[in-house]
Amino acid sequence: MLPPRKNVKDVNSSLADVRRKRQDAADDIRKKSKDDQMLKRRFMDESDDESETAPNTTGKQRVQADVGMLEQYAMEVMNSQDYATVFNAAHCLRKIVSKERNPPIDRLIDTGVVPFLLLHLKQFDNPDLQFESSWTLTNIASGTAQHTELVVRLGGIAVFSQLLSSHDERVVEQGMWALGNIAGENANYRDLVLRHGVLAGVLNKLSGTSNQSLLANGTWVISNLCRGKNPAPDFAIIRDAIPALAAVLNFTDSVGALTDACWAFSYIADSDEEQIAAVIESGAVQRLVELLQHPDTNIQTPAMRALGNIVTGTTAQTQTVLDCGFLSVVGTLLRSVKENIRKEACWCLSNILAGTASQVAQVIDANLLPLVLNAVSLGEARTRKEASWCIINLLTGGSDQQVRFAIGQGCIPPLCEVLSHSDAKLVTSALEAHLRILKLGQFANGSNPHAEFIETAGGMDKIEKLQHHRNDTIYKLANQIVTEYFSDDSTPEDAEDQNMMPTATQTGFTFSTEPAKSFAFQAPGQASHAQRMFAF
Repeated sequence: MLPPRKNVKDVNSSLADVRRKRQDAADDIRKKSKDDQMLKRRFMDESDDESETAPNTTGKQRVQADVGMLEQYAMEVMNSQDYATVFNAAHCLRKIVSKERNPPIDRLIDTGVVPFLLLHLKQFDNPDLQFESSWTLTNIASGTAQHTELVVRLGGIAVFSQLLSSHDERVVEQGMWALGNIAGENANYRDLVLRHGVLAGVLNKLSGTSNQSLLANGTWVISNLCRGKNPAPDFAIIRDAIPALAAVLNFTDSVGALTDACWAFSYIADSDEEQIAAVIESGAVQRLVELLQHPDTNIQTPAMRALGNIVTGTTAQTQTVLDCGFLSVVGTLLRSVKENIRKEACWCLSNILAGTASQVAQVIDANLLPLVLNAVSLGEARTRKEASWCIINLLTGGSDQQVRFAIGQGCIPPLCEVLSHSDAKLVTSALEAHLRILKLGQFANGSNPHAEFIETAGGMDKIEKLQHHRNDTIYKLANQIVTEYFSDDSTPEDAEDQNMMPTATQTGFTFSTEPAKSFAFQAPGQASHAQRMFAF
């Protein structure tokens, strides 16, 4: 779901009161599908067992793992006094939980080997054994909530935190990976990881590294540490990550690292003005705008989310995004083949259109309104809803001239269709937009061409039905509109005035005395039709 929006319902209210922030279906840190940012990751081993015969530090050959011997390997890890035997058994356990598509984690846990694997993590003089044991534990922690809880309960966070001080980058990376999986389980674990000083340890290892795998993995861990809203992480701690995240945006081409850095910025900016200011001060906004043009949509999505959260801030914070050229690139995203990106672009624009008249003018001057209207008519349900907010915010908060321009562009038919939506807040705001249009179209002699446009688009019938709505605010607004503009007493009598339709021209707005015609947005390649599909 998208964050609460700036909704210009009262032009006298402060922008801080009307900006629409994002509300996730689940605010706590949670797992997500493979198509979204992964909060927990299992470290897979794609190597061929038969080819892995390089000698280890014991001078013995690694052996091929056999899942049927899992219990035997566990017994050797727990009971053998011979290092080579313990090492090879730990190696085989790691291969089993890494190669199997559905690893037998429960079966492994039932052997009782997990506490012993944690003990082996403390053997800093044996980094190979640390590496094998930590890899196995990392994949256990990437399993179900119960699997992660076991690792935490047995003291895993403290032990993995110590691995960050290792001089072996393999061990460091495995420690990061495990801690990222733990932090990705829920907000409580995330805060435990933060209290163990993990963020500082990760930042220390990323400073000056040329290891792209370590950089990508560390950025993912930071992203998980920044995520969550109920409760949010302690900003006094996570703000230390902002300079490093900005550096990732500017100095790496790694898709994974860029993706997770953008997600981290989106989480940090999904808060109050102080956190948004910290993101802006890092210099990240310009790069986030540039990344909207990245060919990989996995980067475009979080970059848009981060910028969308920034424009829910103050007027000045919103202007920063505009000054970095956002409006010059968002048009391409409104045409994206990815529906989710089009939806996010409309959401972002809806908050900009809830800003000042100058900011609304910048959107209009960028020729984005036709694309928004196209999204209302042709997009999927969620995109249509976000595009509808764009229109509503312009109509309720824009200047009279801007409202007339929107009418001339054909905004009335889609606005009328919004009245059939099930979202009471959206319908309420749409009725307020209708009121603004009708007040602007009222002539001294009683005629109102805007009322005729609304009636032609089917809006009057919908408004009349809304007089029976269970929501008291909707009922009152609908009743007010019908009484003031569609009752017998409000019927225009002067045909010439009635037909004075506003038309946008290059030099301003004119009124024509041609016979009244209904406005309909004409999508590229489509024939004009007075009541084209705008249904939700």
